[in-house]
Amino acid sequence: MAKNSRVCTALVLFLAGAGPALPWGCRGHEAVALIAFQFMKPENVAATNALLEKYPIELTLSCTHLDGLATGVKEATWADDYRFKDEKTAEWHFIDVPLNDPVPSDTSGLCAKGCVNQALMDQIKVFQGDHDSVAAANAIRFIIHLVGDAHQPLHDTTNNDRGGNCIPTAFLKTKTKLNTKENSYDPELHSVWDKYIIDSQAKQGASAFADSLWSNITDAQRTQWSAFDINVNQQALILSWITDSHSEALMVSYANLVSGKHHTKVDAAKIAGPDNLAACTDDNFQTKMAKKNIQVTTAYVNAALPVIQMQLEEAGIRLGRILDQLWSAPATPPSARVKPAIPGLRPTPAEGFLQTAFR
Repeated sequence: MAKNSRVCTALVLFLAGAGPALPWGCRGHEAVALIAFQFMKPENVAATNALLEKYPIELTLSCTHLDGLATGVKEATWADDYRFKDEKTAEWHFIDVPLNDPVPSDTSGLCAKGCVNQALMDQIKVFQGDHDSVAAANAIRFIIHLVGDAHQPLHDTTNNDRGGNCIPTAFLKTKTKLNTKENSYDPELHSVWDKYIIDSQAKQGASAFADSLWSNITDAQRTQWSAFDINVNQQALILSWITDSHSEALMVSYANLVSGKHHTKVDAAKIAGPDNLAACTDDNFQTKMAKKNIQVTTAYVNAALPVIQMQLEEAGIRLGRILDQLWSAPATPPSARVKPAIPGLRPTPAEGFLQTAFR
C-alpha cells in the first residue's frame, strides 16, 4: 500500500480525537515488536521470549499498560531505560544526518561516539556469537528497540536541533510548556513523532494499535520488506532504511510546520540550530524557538500519520525477518565472536523519559 493511499484512512482515524497521551515512545516500540512477532515463525517467538525470561531485566520499565503483552513486547523500550544505567549506550539510538544532506555510505564521521546503525550491527554480532547468556538477551532487547529507532525519521536527522528535541511545538490544542526543573519543553517536535501522534491512535492499547497496522500490510509488502539476508551487505541494508527515514524528515517532519495565529509556513532553514549545538539550552536556542509559536496542526498530522504508520510497519516486518534469521543459525564459536565497540556519551540536557524528549 502506497503511503499517500492512506491519507483518507489516517484522516478518519485522527478525527476520532487525540485524547490524553499514554506514557516510537512506548506504544510505537511495542507495536513494532508485536508486528515482528506476528510475522515470525512461532518457534522463534517462543525462543525470544524464553531467552528474555531466563535472563530478566534488572531495572523498572518506565512504560506502563503492559498487562497481557509478551516479554519481548514489554521490553521493547528497555533500551531507553537502560541508558540511565549505562550512559555509554545513549548515542546508540540515533544518527545525526544533517537535514539537507544525503545519508553517506560511510558514516564513520557521524558515528565517532556511536550511532544507531553501528549499534544495531554490533548487537547482531553479539547474538550471533552467543544465544544463551545475559549478553545475548540484552542484544535481543537492543535489536528489538534499535530497529524501531532506525525507522523514526527524527532519529535519523538533525537540523542542528537534536532531532527536533529543541523545537518547542504546540500539538493541536496542547500548548508547549517549559518544565523548569528539567529545563526542557513538552511537546516538542521530536516527541510529536515519538509519542503524541502515535498515542492519539493507540488509545485502546498497543495490541489493538498493532493489529490495525498489521491489517494494513499486504502480502506483497511483507515479501518486499523481508527480502533481505541480514548477513549480506548489512551496513548498506541498514543505511537504506535510514535513507528512506531521513527523506521523510525532510519531506514531512520539517516541511509542514506553521507558526502564529495565521499559520504562517515555517522554513526549516530559519529554525536550524547553531553549529555544534550540544544541548537545547545552548545560545538560548530552545527559548528562541519557543517564542516562534510553532504549531502542529490537523493538516500536519494528516500528512505525518500515514508516514508514521508505514515506518512502524516496515520496522516490524524487518525486525521479524532479522530475528527469524538470527534464531535459524547456530551461535559462532567463541574464537569467532566480535566484541562490539562501546560508543561514548555526548552531553545531553536533563530531559525526562516520559516526555520522550531524548532520542
